Amino acid sequence: MYLEDGSYDFSFSGPQDSGAQLYQQRETGGREINVPDLAASFQESIMEVIDDKSIAAAVEYDSNKVVVAGGVAATAG
Repeated sequence: MYLEDGSYDFSFSGPQDSGAQLYQQRETGGREINVPDLAASFQESIMEVIDDKSIAAAVEYDSNKVVVAGGVAATAG
């Protein structure tokens, strides 16, 4: 999710795929998964990365405003 140290880039495709696979295993493998807990954990992880990266960028560029848009940002808050 964090990609390179010192970079403000992030990606959620890996964790998203892992979550989907866990959910599918629930249906095919009889594995019990608490779906609300899985979703909440995923959302918390996403927000942690967005917060950390956004705050670090704002501090480095001496900005008092941050805009996060698109994709996961549109549904994570």
